[in-house]
Amino acid sequence: MAPGSAADKAGLKREDKILAIDGKAVRNYAQVMHRVGGKYEGDEVSLKLLREKKEITLEKVVLGSAEEVFPTAFMGILPIRDDPDAGVEVRYVYPKGPADAVGIKAGDRIMKMSSPFLPPNSPLQPITLGRDQLAATVEVCRPGQEVKVEVKRKGGKVDTLALKLAAVPDKVPEKLPENASARKALTKPGAPPKKGDKKEDKEEKKPETGGPFQRKTPAEDNSYWVYVPDDYNPNIAYSALVWLHPMGKNKEKDFQDFAGSWQTYCDDNNIILICPKSDSPRGWTRDQATFVQEAVRSVSATYTVDQKRVVAHGMGNGGEMAYYLGFQMRAQFRGVATVGAHLSSAPRERVTNQPLSFFLAVGNKDLEAPAVRETKEKLEQFKYPVIFREINNMGHEYLDGRAGTATLEELVRWIDSLDRI
Repeated sequence: MAPGSAADKAGLKREDKILAIDGKAVRNYAQVMHRVGGKYEGDEVSLKLLREKKEITLEKVVLGSAEEVFPTAFMGILPIRDDPDAGVEVRYVYPKGPADAVGIKAGDRIMKMSSPFLPPNSPLQPITLGRDQLAATVEVCRPGQEVKVEVKRKGGKVDTLALKLAAVPDKVPEKLPENASARKALTKPGAPPKKGDKKEDKEEKKPETGGPFQRKTPAEDNSYWVYVPDDYNPNIAYSALVWLHPMGKNKEKDFQDFAGSWQTYCDDNNIILICPKSDSPRGWTRDQATFVQEAVRSVSATYTVDQKRVVAHGMGNGGEMAYYLGFQMRAQFRGVATVGAHLSSAPRERVTNQPLSFFLAVGNKDLEAPAVRETKEKLEQFKYPVIFREINNMGHEYLDGRAGTATLEELVRWIDSLDRI
């Protein structure tokens, strides 16, 4: 445990086992984070612990802040998605990252990993719940910490490797392999494949694709546009890009133009566009956040959306709204991508089990450039992973112009790599 952390100050000791939080039993890390996920710095909880075969209770344990949290730990891989088989198959290895340093290759499968909550010599823990389990285990570690993994090679050989975790780099892969998904998103990890009834499958109504097509919220008081690739496959988990338009750019043609600039990227990279419409003459306001959330939930209920790759994306006033959504609804948004937009307030603390990443782009001729640079520094002080791109000879405009094409393609790869581990 980190010296000076909330756990250290409360008197927790290495090898303590947490049995309950606020009187409610917990059996694994996910349940621990569920109990404290809705709380904030300064909130108090009670803990029941098992220490040296005796149960003890710690009352009024004060939760800490991100000042005591290390940067996001990083193993240096991208996983194959939608894979129900045991372990996690490696899709891509970051050059010069921790995994690369110990010889892990694309196609290897990580079967087990040491637990940060168990003594160093404890048996490695099987990865039975796939990518999400491995990611959750790495997220509670810290850069510089050594972990052990059991790796099954392509040929069947099994190796146990010790690697030293790093911090998430401020780089985006230059090229990613196309084999992102095992195409089994509807089969849960650790569960046997479903024996579907072909007749029922045939009769099931196929969701609408193409577009962009317009949708309304259940109360029909707000509308949004959606683009879904024509070859949509529910067995693939798609990323979702939520476009928050600039002030005044809320006409049908504006959404058609934006979808047109992204269509090829969406088709090639399994991205669904969600474009909420703000009718306010002031542009986006915070009271519209619930509407945006409803739109994302509705699309996620209809299509297979990867919750680790839902991104709030906006320019100008839309970018300011993207920051707000990222911090206020981080259980739903895992990435914030802005163009010519700065953060007007201090960032909220980083939450370990709800990682949030940022991609900031601005033209060097944009009057917003100095404020966006300052935003980058603020986010880094709070230990958030940040990609920052200042584009030469560009003013306050979007990335689909000639000057920003390379950055737009980099943004697509960034979205594709948000489930990095």
